[in-house]
Amino acid sequence: MALSFRNRQVDTLGATASDVTGYWGKVTASLDWCEDNYVISSYIAEFWNTLSNAGFIIPSLLAAYYAWRAGYARRFSLAHVSVAAIGIGSALFHMTLKYTTQLCDELPMLFGTSILLYCVLVLKRQPSQAAVPVSS
Repeated sequence: MALSFRNRQVDTLGATASDVTGYWGKVTASLDWCEDNYVISSYIAEFWNTLSNAGFIIPSLLAAYYAWRAGYARRFSLAHVSVAAIGIGSALFHMTLKYTTQLCDELPMLFGTSILLYCVLVLKRQPSQAAVPVSS
């Protein structure tokens, strides 16, 4: 079922039916966000969404390097790298709007959240406590 919204066809899942096909071909992702596709470049579907991921990638990689260089526990560098992976996956998704790259956008969010949650749980515990709370 399709609905009309601002002269664009939007199906009930939120994916936008676009007449524009760029370098990567037909959109296969289940989501197509608020940006018009392939307006600025025929190689990048959602240009500004793709470009904005540099704010995730560059600072996270720098922070991972500085955490490693300062001798912090490996989990902190891994946490920063996981945030960079989220940015890279998101950039790939918004660049191509393919289902496979949509998974590259969503799965690092799940794994990265797990790593960050582990870091928080380990920091909050007392040395005599388990890293993950276990009910008895």
